[in-house]
Amino acid sequence: MTHVSRTPALVSLNQTTFQFANGETIFNDLNLQFDHTHTAIVGRNGVGKSVLAKLIAGHLQPTAGSVVSSVCVHYVAQTFAATPGQTVAEATGTAGVLAALDRLDQGLGTAADFDTIGDCWDLRERLRQRLDEAGLSGIAATHPAANLSGGQQARIALIGAFLSRAQLLVLDEPSNHLDSAGRQWLMNSLQTWRGGLIVVSHDRQLLEHMQRIIELTPMGVTVFSGNYSAFAEQRR
Repeated sequence: MTHVSRTPALVSLNQTTFQFANGETIFNDLNLQFDHTHTAIVGRNGVGKSVLAKLIAGHLQPTAGSVVSSVCVHYVAQTFAATPGQTVAEATGTAGVLAALDRLDQGLGTAADFDTIGDCWDLRERLRQRLDEAGLSGIAATHPAANLSGGQQARIALIGAFLSRAQLLVLDEPSNHLDSAGRQWLMNSLQTWRGGLIVVSHDRQLLEHMQRIIELTPMGVTVFSGNYSAFAEQRR
């Protein structure tokens, strides 16, 4: 099914086909457009939701057709695992700007540091605020990310998305590793996000905050306006 957006598309899938190396075709001639409308992708396990998310984010390439993006996209996978020695700043993608700010504070800055910082002069404060809001008030930018729990690392990955310069976030099962407080923090953060948003999720509480539902089945996709309750009613 083709979905035509009335606002400029951030990402467009045009006659997109994806085939695994074993020859299995999971999408065939798929046409979709994503704008700033907060959108959820739903469907049964194994139907290809994560593959679709990766295609949208540019982490996979279609076998045929095209995926055209007009904006910077930030993708967060289902599971984030920090690498040994990686700091919170590195895991959130803020290390380069923070280091440049530190050099300027010490009077050691260069012209390249100004380029690195761009308009992110308040990134240090924004990172601190995001960590505090996520219940990580005791965690510093220099903290080893690998020492954090799975739920804390999930929050770190999401903080990196919210602090990125992306105009579209693609989040695969973002609430999977979060407790109730973490899920509430996620809902609050998504409600204030002004860019485009695509989430893959089974979390009905999260789906209630979406503005469009795309149901993925072996037969293709169907687009529903509204949140999960509206989607369930339309399906009935």
